[in-house]
Amino acid sequence: MKSLSGNLRINVLGAKGVGKSAITVRYLTKRFIGEYSSGLDISYQSTFYHGDTPVKLDILDVSSQEECQAACHDLFDADAFVIVYSVTDVSSFQVARGIMETLRTRVTSRPSILLLGNKFDLDHVRR
Repeated sequence: MKSLSGNLRINVLGAKGVGKSAITVRYLTKRFIGEYSSGLDISYQSTFYHGDTPVKLDILDVSSQEECQAACHDLFDADAFVIVYSVTDVSSFQVARGIMETLRTRVTSRPSILLLGNKFDLDHVRR
């Protein structure tokens, strides 16, 4: 990952309904919102400080990679990726694995990648 100065772009990827927007909004606002509109890519901007240095954070919450494979070059243009899956949906983990494989083959840089399991509070409905 590049040094923390200037701008940092993070793309949040994963299957539909795994909680990408909830995680992003929770991180930025410290609040949980239960309902989100799916089907829209949303870009969030924020600034944080790394020591005394301001860093502009640009987070792209990608609605669904299934609809956006080869056509979405911006999908692969980021400094870091958060790949989200739901512990209640095994198929979302398969989507996450596919995204990781795609990143390995299509991204020439070496971005940081975080694989994030979500919905642990719903463990009782785990599939």
